[in-house]
Amino acid sequence: GRDAPHQIHPLKLYLAKKSRTNHAQMVPYRSKECSLFPDEYDNLCNCLDQVFEWLQNKMESRLPGLVLQIRGFAEILPGNERSPSYPFSGFVLNLNACTKVHRDAKALHACLVMAFGEFDDGELCLVEPGFVVDLRSGDMTVFQSNKVSHFNLRY
Repeated sequence: GRDAPHQIHPLKLYLAKKSRTNHAQMVPYRSKECSLFPDEYDNLCNCLDQVFEWLQNKMESRLPGLVLQIRGFAEILPGNERSPSYPFSGFVLNLNACTKVHRDAKALHACLVMAFGEFDDGELCLVEPGFVVDLRSGDMTVFQSNKVSHFNLRY
């Protein structure tokens, strides 16, 4: 956490009155679904490759400061693995999702939301600023999902 001593390496930090520290939680990892379905994951990444490239170009031209902040994480993934969604270090694909109000506690800096497909309704709601964003297929928005409570309406 932010209160941890800076002069001690994170792997040597321990909480008082705790039996062990789970160091595996400090390393980025693929989701269980990616591990269970590696061929499908690779196919999905290949299908989205041009979309990710387009998003990267848009981000670099419109939000260069943000790209500088987030690309550092994508450039140091374990095993020199390259993130398919660079400059983001990862991506989440939600299909037909209807979410409750939440914040993404582990997200740093920004979250990009892009809509795919043909659908009605399902607007993205950003609670604190009071925005209701009507995304259509191909539209995207970027916001701080760790600081802004958000959800989407029924579709």
